[in-house]
Amino acid sequence: MLRINDQQVQLTYATNQYYFCQALFASLKKKWENDELLEKFGEDFDKDGWRKVYDAMAEINRKTAPFLTEKLVVIDNKTYRINPHLAAKISKS
Repeated sequence: MLRINDQQVQLTYATNQYYFCQALFASLKKKWENDELLEKFGEDFDKDGWRKVYDAMAEINRKTAPFLTEKLVVIDNKTYRINPHLAAKISKS
């Protein structure tokens, strides 16, 4: 589950969205490549693997949109990371 202020966003355990968030929140400033995230998903890198990663990001951003003014996860030059504007506000408590 993601907690945003007083709101909760459900993430089903052992899904691509779950593993995506687990990776990104473990290292808030890291830029994650497709192959690294697919490894976290337990998937092999293949020509369509990028779509699984992109779909996980899009769904997380869709679920968090009602509570945030910016996207939680951003993509830049085929790497994914927590939005740097929001990462500064995140506490790991």
